[in-house]
Amino acid sequence: MKLFKSKDFYSVALAVMISLAVVAVSVSATTTISTSISTGGALDVTGLSTLTGGFISQASSTVSGALTAANYFGASSTAGFTSLASFYGGFVSSASSTVHSTLNVSGVFQASSTALVGGLSTLTGFLSTASSTVSSNLNVTTFGVASSTPAKAVGVTGSAILTSSGTTTLNVEATTAGKGSCIQLTGTDGANYAIYATASTTNTGHLVVEAGRCN
Repeated sequence: MKLFKSKDFYSVALAVMISLAVVAVSVSATTTISTSISTGGALDVTGLSTLTGGFISQASSTVSGALTAANYFGASSTAGFTSLASFYGGFVSSASSTVHSTLNVSGVFQASSTALVGGLSTLTGFLSTASSTVSSNLNVTTFGVASSTPAKAVGVTGSAILTSSGTTTLNVEATTAGKGSCIQLTGTDGANYAIYATASTTNTGHLVVEAGRCN
């Protein structure tokens, strides 16, 4: 009887050990759970997790490594990036957008309709291929047309046409006392001619045309 009981004890112990081994092997391999998992604490997963149905985070979540989205990445509210965000495929804004700091564009800045700039704009150069309107003062410190290095502050290559609905005025005025204004022309003979007004005692209020350049 004691031997039988001893055999029974060893048989039960062996069965328990085999059961534990089977459970250990099952846990270390892929496990399928057909119902929800609820945990009151943190759920730590050291390996890759594949969520075929997606996931919903109802609180603030942190991703310490790279977050890669192979498809659409959407935010129903504001998406905030505290560091640099690189959009390699570009970005499309379908509503009004605001840039609170400097916007640097290394390529072409293009607007399919009107581009509005509320503050000062510094343009190192611009080209207008259509009619353009300046509604306020246009201050030009150096101006050249069809020339990268004009001889004077204003250089025009070709004919210049001045038109106005009223009296068209070409004002050539010297702002320094004692200095006059002069128009320099090139004759068909290739010589330079200067046209200016005098205010001498013998020739007051008359135009003088003489060979030479304006001084």
